[in-house]
Amino acid sequence: MSAIPDPGPTAPPGRPEGSPPDRQETGPVAEVKALPTKGLTPARRGGPRRSLADALVALELVSGDYATRAVAIARERGMSLERFLIAEGSITAEQAARALAEAYQLDHLDLATFAIDMA
Repeated sequence: MSAIPDPGPTAPPGRPEGSPPDRQETGPVAEVKALPTKGLTPARRGGPRRSLADALVALELVSGDYATRAVAIARERGMSLERFLIAEGSITAEQAARALAEAYQLDHLDLATFAIDMA
């Protein structure tokens, strides 16, 4: 599985591309941003929201033709696209989670890479 290339830093709305940040972050915020990101797939920033089918194709999990057919079949069966593809064995639940995060422009956190303190 290949990830979508990171388009690089983007300026917040209202700030021209390439302009310097208002201030340098220090303290806990800077410490958190400096942590390694293993298990974290940052969200794609900017641009319109993608459909789940488009996100699956962009992540190279399915072909464009297959995604189009799967959308139609899932709709006929009254299923969501991700449930249909998982049931068919075309993608895993983990791949569906990544694609949904990509479609909604959300960070994806792989909980299998983190130790969870249940205390």
